[in-house]
Amino acid sequence: MLKNIPAKTILVILAIGTFIGFAIVGSFNAFMDYTSSNEFCSTTCHEMSTVTEEYMTTPLYKNNHGFRVKCADCHVPKPLFAKLWRKVKASREIYHKVMGTIDTPEKFEAKRIVLARNEWRRLKESDSRECRSCHVYEAMTISTQPNDARFWHPVAMDWGLDKDYSCIDCHKGFVHQLPDLKGEIKKAEEQFKTVLAADALTGNTLIGGVLYATRVMELYSGVGADAEALVIAKLVPGTPLTVLAREDGRFQVRVQGRKYQNNRQTLYKMGDQMVALALMLEEPLVSNGKVTQDSATGLTWRPAELEGWVSREGLVSRIAPLWDYGKALYQNECVSCHVVFSPSDFWATQWENKIHDMQRKIDLTPEQTNVMLRYLQHHAKPQGEI
Repeated sequence: MLKNIPAKTILVILAIGTFIGFAIVGSFNAFMDYTSSNEFCSTTCHEMSTVTEEYMTTPLYKNNHGFRVKCADCHVPKPLFAKLWRKVKASREIYHKVMGTIDTPEKFEAKRIVLARNEWRRLKESDSRECRSCHVYEAMTISTQPNDARFWHPVAMDWGLDKDYSCIDCHKGFVHQLPDLKGEIKKAEEQFKTVLAADALTGNTLIGGVLYATRVMELYSGVGADAEALVIAKLVPGTPLTVLAREDGRFQVRVQGRKYQNNRQTLYKMGDQMVALALMLEEPLVSNGKVTQDSATGLTWRPAELEGWVSREGLVSRIAPLWDYGKALYQNECVSCHVVFSPSDFWATQWENKIHDMQRKIDLTPEQTNVMLRYLQHHAKPQGEI
């Protein structure tokens, strides 16, 4: 068939095809470059004016070295297929543009936490690929870096792929303003209070059931004016309480756990985490049962329990809302300064030390700090040798 086509015609067709191919590739490349330019990012949509103004006040935009980090350097991947997929996913923003999802400063601020978490998650999933396209550990002069960086960068280098942490874990809020994290904490607090107020704790089904302390609570030896004066123990948030009886808005409860060696004042959680449940104030803990040696901690344990009466206020029938509140406190309070470690990265005893050491920097109430600590401890990794 081609034999009947003059050679000149074939050459013309090839030339035209090559030209069209180059035109398509060139147009595609120009489109990709334009949609990754600062001009496109900052001026095409007025919704971006807020973050553009934030960016223009940072050293990434203007500095004494004369270099400029563009929007795409942080927000668009360099590898071709990753870049194409990013562009495809970004096309959904057209829908939000039409719907006016963030077309006012007020709407944008309301959505800032969602937008920020989406981008943090994207960077996390790619191991901060866009950061690493410019920054290389081996090229850093660690000794000249600020204190925190001088400590954490060698740690990150040693961790390598063994830990699921990346650049974005520490470098949030470097260019764009952080979301209203205090507002998120306030929102979580209000949601938890709503759940607490709606929990009726009624019905005979509670007898033999389990309730949970949501704050530090006093355990009384009985009910009545005289008995109220005798507080036998302090219960900590998250302590499970088996209901034995109910009378006049109070519950008779049993707390079961274990005590170790000669420590007769602290009742600990059963299992492989060393989490305190109650602290005796008067009489020592009564223990019974078989003595066991914990090979992980090197401690000798015996089962123990105590009984008493607690007030209705501060009790909840499900533990999940308390842990949701504790998680929100932890993630929103600690995220602005450093890595938000997984609770299972440390022992319960280590978490207690870390929260104690950070006390002067934590901007939470003592009650909130206690809830956050108990959330971390109850989700900590199995205890090791003390």
